[in-house]
Amino acid sequence: MKFLVFDTETTGLPKRKHASPEETYLFPYVVQLSWLVFDSGTNKVEALKDKIIRLPNNIRIPQKTIDIHGITNERMLEEGEPIDTVLDSFMRDVSSCTYLIGHNIEFDKTMVEVECIRNKHKRLSDYRKISFCTMMRGRNECRIEKENPFTKKMEYKYPKLIELHKHLFNATPENLHNSLIDVLVCFRCFYALAYNSDPMETNPQFASYCKTFCGL
Repeated sequence: MKFLVFDTETTGLPKRKHASPEETYLFPYVVQLSWLVFDSGTNKVEALKDKIIRLPNNIRIPQKTIDIHGITNERMLEEGEPIDTVLDSFMRDVSSCTYLIGHNIEFDKTMVEVECIRNKHKRLSDYRKISFCTMMRGRNECRIEKENPFTKKMEYKYPKLIELHKHLFNATPENLHNSLIDVLVCFRCFYALAYNSDPMETNPQFASYCKTFCGL
């Protein structure tokens, strides 16, 4: 069975909650898309891809967003690839997998869907893959209490990716909010949740990626 773990970095946040992907004008642009393909049958990482995307000429990355993910407009212009090329590569890997995995995966699925609509590309939703969200699954795993602002009752909040990783492995990765790093960290968390095992201990290839990119 194959799993695809992915993450996006964008130019900002949607202008309205729960907006439909068809309302593309309400959404930011994807500036980085990273993904990993893992085959559980062979215990191999089949692909690890990290793409900076060249934005349309009239779109720039705001400074407040640059401060979060570190992708400057200069880097975007120098290293960015056409969105069509990136979507083609991503969808080829999506088509070969059974599961899509992410942390707050609905946001990333929606952002890819928006870019597909903008660029008249085959949609991610057309592939009808099974989704696994480490944020949703991690809620009852981490059990981090937070007061509900409406009911004033204490309840478990959805953990940040760094909180889930800290809970599972008692370690803090470096350079989160880089979608490549987030993908590696998310896969490690997913594997622990799904298989009760640490892929850094069972997969030297993956361990090497984590040491190189995440400082783990």
